[in-house]
Amino acid sequence: MADNRLYTWCVSFFGENRVAISAIPPLAPEFAGIVRELRWEQGVSGNSGYNSLVVDPHFELYMGIDENKPRAVPLEIKLFADVPGFQNYVNEENELLGELFTAFDIENGKVINAYPAEKYDFIRNASSLQRIPG
Repeated sequence: MADNRLYTWCVSFFGENRVAISAIPPLAPEFAGIVRELRWEQGVSGNSGYNSLVVDPHFELYMGIDENKPRAVPLEIKLFADVPGFQNYVNEENELLGELFTAFDIENGKVINAYPAEKYDFIRNASSLQRIPG
């Protein structure tokens, strides 16, 4: 009998029916809780069409897939802004990223936060990547 299994199940994803896939138990501890989408990809090869099965990682940008309640994983980007004009760049990128992602800090609504030189230690200490359970 195999130690690991791939599980698939139907998921309601923003009004569409999709198929989720996950390895249970995970193949390695750092992959715990990873859910991806399993789908058919249609393509054309010469004159004959073909389909291939694809595992798409985009479900990793959402939490609650396993409960049929997908929500975007909140995102926060902390940058060191040592040049005054850099804030213009941050403002432009916040407009774009604010449409694509949910801000981690709901109160200020910004995905990207730029910090001045005196906050350098704060940014350095906060820069280790952590996986949010969910």
